[in-house]
Amino acid sequence: MKVKKYIASVVLMAMLLLSFTVTKAASFTQDELYKSSITRLESLGIMDSNELEAGSSSSIVSREEFAKSIVKASGLEYSAVSLRGVTIFPDVTPGSELSGYVNTVLTKKTMTGLLDGRFHPEGSISFAQACTIMVKALGYEDADLTGMWPKNYMLKAAEVGLVSGIDLNASQSLPRWAAAVMYDRLLDAKVKDSDKTFGEVSGVTAESNIYGQISNPVYSQPEIVTNFNAESKRIGAIDLSGNPKIIRNGQLIDIADINENEVVYEVTDIWGSKRYILVVDNSVSGVITNISPTAVQIDGTDYQFARASTDYTSYSVNDYVTAYLGYDGKVVNFWNFDSQENGKYAFVVNTSVDGLYYTAKMMTVDGNIRTYNTQSNYASLKGQLVEYEVSGDRAVLKSVKYKEPGECVIQKDTRKVDGDYVSPKAAIFNLISDLNDVKKDEDVEVSVIKWSDMPNGTIDDGQILHLGKSGEFNDINLILVEDVLYDQYKKAIVTDVTFQTEMRQEGDTEVEEVVSTQYTLLIDGKEYNYTFRSSKQKAEARDVVRVRMSNDTVTSIVDVQRPVKTDAAINAIDSNRIKADGETYYLSNNLQVYVRDRSGKYILSNIGEIASNKDKRVTLYLNKTSSSSDTADVIILRN
Repeated sequence: MKVKKYIASVVLMAMLLLSFTVTKAASFTQDELYKSSITRLESLGIMDSNELEAGSSSSIVSREEFAKSIVKASGLEYSAVSLRGVTIFPDVTPGSELSGYVNTVLTKKTMTGLLDGRFHPEGSISFAQACTIMVKALGYEDADLTGMWPKNYMLKAAEVGLVSGIDLNASQSLPRWAAAVMYDRLLDAKVKDSDKTFGEVSGVTAESNIYGQISNPVYSQPEIVTNFNAESKRIGAIDLSGNPKIIRNGQLIDIADINENEVVYEVTDIWGSKRYILVVDNSVSGVITNISPTAVQIDGTDYQFARASTDYTSYSVNDYVTAYLGYDGKVVNFWNFDSQENGKYAFVVNTSVDGLYYTAKMMTVDGNIRTYNTQSNYASLKGQLVEYEVSGDRAVLKSVKYKEPGECVIQKDTRKVDGDYVSPKAAIFNLISDLNDVKKDEDVEVSVIKWSDMPNGTIDDGQILHLGKSGEFNDINLILVEDVLYDQYKKAIVTDVTFQTEMRQEGDTEVEEVVSTQYTLLIDGKEYNYTFRSSKQKAEARDVVRVRMSNDTVTSIVDVQRPVKTDAAINAIDSNRIKADGETYYLSNNLQVYVRDRSGKYILSNIGEIASNKDKRVTLYLNKTSSSSDTADVIILRN
């Protein structure tokens, strides 16, 4: 009987909590409250106009929308970009825009997943959960509040002025109008133990947040980056002096990161006071199928010219071009690579023979794959850099004699390789495939990369296969590198090592001999096996190794990375660095984070997990391929 009474009491309490409602302090209609918040939120970029106009104001806000809005309101959009990658949730796509927002809210402990281990982006968020998230964003924790959840957080939300006039119960899904009102008020709410508002602390309502504040941006005429010198602080008519914010793909960049042929705008408000620099990296390549003074058709798709007065009469139908597009998708400039000094070069990806007909499949300097009919069988040139010339409907290929510089030093800021200047229009081919592993009918994997992609510092002998020079100054205009970005290599954790033995006879005695070593490897969260036909052990369990891959198979272990820190205390962490046992390490752009549970199982995770568990211990492995000796490549969090 006592047990039944206890259960009944718990059920009654739960029903009371779920029906708990914050009392209205004033009488306003939903539309009045909603409309008064829209203009401000839209101007600050917290809830964009598409979200605000989607359906009625009573439509329900999803968990994805709420996560994005709390990050934007907190002034953490740039963090969301840098934290894109793997997440702990199986229903959040790794590397997606959402992954950055989810990792950010996890890092800041404002939102978590649900009990089933998923984030449920499309699910709704309750009024009580919204109150909890916003109150936590103001700096309050469970220990600061009295009473039971959710009543304690709902009362605090009322106390700080978030929910006046919002008549919802705890379990009710949050409608869009209420979310807008609460975010609007959150910006003016005082942060815990501070005289400043949330908007001031996050920088969202401060004058410094230019990017978010320009609601009706005015764009300058576009300028194409040509022979840009960062020290000049000028691109065409656009003045870059005064250290304005420079933004590409939603992310802040340095002036030195602006690349050749990118499109640049100065963006201001209608009064011309607030401004930032917008860099657009968007292009399309193909054959001109139609052209007029106002538009061009490339491979059957129409593109408007950004400036109709620009003279494009030098281009005609059947020209192969790269069109550089502005923020609005209009063509700002053309590049006909056949007219460039390095346009005659290409990399042979594959060749074919069909009776008396020959073809060569090549990557040209603009990064596109083109197939040409040829007069001869050029199978011997597959996987090689060539010069080519098109005559009629046939291409003639000529091998390039490589000039290997050996070990050399790359100075990215001054655009130099061992003191020789690299032309802004230099073509850089990056050979990814191991030519020894490429089968007869397979394509050789190669890419065209930018100077900004190149590593800085010393490059090992053999990684630069060719440096081509031209012009009066003998500038470098053509570079061939071998997997300089380490695309064919992967990081792996050795989870187990076993030995295969055989018995052999030594005189009258049978001796057990190790003939091979089998490694169980964890690569990007997936398990692989690799057998090393030798008794010599290359790595031990818990080592991190760099492996060479081909066709999703481990072909070799290249080197072993042993930890620089083992079971170290976490002193601090942000999106760029970690401080462990008093020493600071930068985080690699390709950082991998694993959680090792008590059973010894490794789970792929992210730095948000480390930030949320700073009381735990970490093991750090450094990046051997980095020019910096203090870059962490793999971090294992012991759970």
